[in-house]
Amino acid sequence: MRFNITFLSLLLIGVLGLNTSFAQQAPMYSSAPFVPLSFNPAYSGVEGYTRATLLHRSQWLGNTSSFDGNAGLNTQLLMLDAPVYRIRSGVGLVIENSSLPAVNDLSIRANYAYHLRIKEAKLSFGVNVGMYSRAFDNYQWRPNENEDWMTSGQVSQVLPDMGVGIFFQSQKFYGGLAYNHLLDASFDFGFTSQLRDKIPTALNLFMGYDYEFNYDLIITPSLFFHTDFAIYTAELAVRGTYKDKMWGGMNFRWSESVGLLLGYSLLKDNSLKLGYAFDFVVIGQGAKAATSHEFMISYALPISGDINKKIIRTPRFRH
Repeated sequence: MRFNITFLSLLLIGVLGLNTSFAQQAPMYSSAPFVPLSFNPAYSGVEGYTRATLLHRSQWLGNTSSFDGNAGLNTQLLMLDAPVYRIRSGVGLVIENSSLPAVNDLSIRANYAYHLRIKEAKLSFGVNVGMYSRAFDNYQWRPNENEDWMTSGQVSQVLPDMGVGIFFQSQKFYGGLAYNHLLDASFDFGFTSQLRDKIPTALNLFMGYDYEFNYDLIITPSLFFHTDFAIYTAELAVRGTYKDKMWGGMNFRWSESVGLLLGYSLLKDNSLKLGYAFDFVVIGQGAKAATSHEFMISYALPISGDINKKIIRTPRFRH
């Protein structure tokens, strides 16, 4: 317990040292408690299972622009990770695709994490390397001024990417800190004198606590914090998990929205999970559509009988 408090204090010191003003930043997953691998490479293999997760998010569904109609943000996320017991490690792969009518971002990252066991807990250090691409469809691009350097058709560019993270998980507490897009890379699309579109560095903090309300019900409050040091976003959530089989909860995203989380585990060992999240914008509806939706499916492969390793189980991924 003392180690949990110390680790939590260090994470909070790092965040509270920042000057804070809050705004929406995308993509932000309301299902963040189920997809920490998407922003923290140290989570790779922490569960002790080989897991595949697919998520789709339609943000500001039905949002329209003055010129081209649809202006919502659509994001697809694919994650794979697995433990490597012999070297106390985990590996993972994250593919994330986000699209607006005129812009498409694609990120592909390979993760590696090293795990240290501390009594009944696990401390993990991770790194990811990969690529980040951005494509503009100039037929749908509406510049503020006449910019003759923007040619007709499509332009795209691929840049290297890198991130690091740390993650701690015990039977009840979990928390992590990740720093992504470390290479200070910028897109110029061959127009170096006119355009430099930087990939902003990103700091992510995520933590939660599993409180055993009774034998059947686990209550989990959690906090997610994200910043690129220009824009800050915070999200508070609470979720209940009943008999390790179904979950439901609510979240509040600072200065923007409230949300609902629902999910159900299938198969005898609960290895197949289906999740849904709904966001409703309560602040700033004039600038965006009111609703966002997420759909998630996740599957954990059964563990081989000859692997006798202790696995940390939590209500998020308990089998």
